[in-house]
Amino acid sequence: IAIRQCECRWVIIACGRIYRKWEHQILPEFNQRIQLERQRQIEQRRIDVERRLMDEQRRLQAERRRLQDMRRLDERRQLAERKRAEERRRVMEQRVATERERAENRRSAQERRAAWRRTEAWQQEEDRRQVENERRIRERRRERERREHASQENPTV
Repeated sequence: IAIRQCECRWVIIACGRIYRKWEHQILPEFNQRIQLERQRQIEQRRIDVERRLMDEQRRLQAERRRLQDMRRLDERRQLAERKRAEERRRVMEQRVATERERAENRRSAQERRAAWRRTEAWQQEEDRRQVENERRIRERRRERERREHASQENPTV
């Protein structure tokens, strides 16, 4: 907005338009226009500031949400990891318990066998087996000798 004095008139160039009016007519109108323009600028600045504030709030909210999501994801990951570790530990404990039980079973079976060997019944069973083995050996020997004897007398057999 520019104001130039020209003889008895004011020439006001505002917003690209030229106003030529008598002094008493133009100044009040000019002042009113300037005041309106100032108010408009102030209102526009206020709106811009509000818009920037809202944008900043939205950005902060999005950042907060993103951090919350990351935290939840991290918590879920940690929980899953804890569950996996717990499962591995449980499986290992089960394996160790099974091995211990097997070892105990083997030991008790060996102990039962050892106790059985110490009994008189086992001795009798062992003696009976020994006698049976010796009898089988004698029978095989006799059978072999008989075959050899038969093959010597009758060469075709």
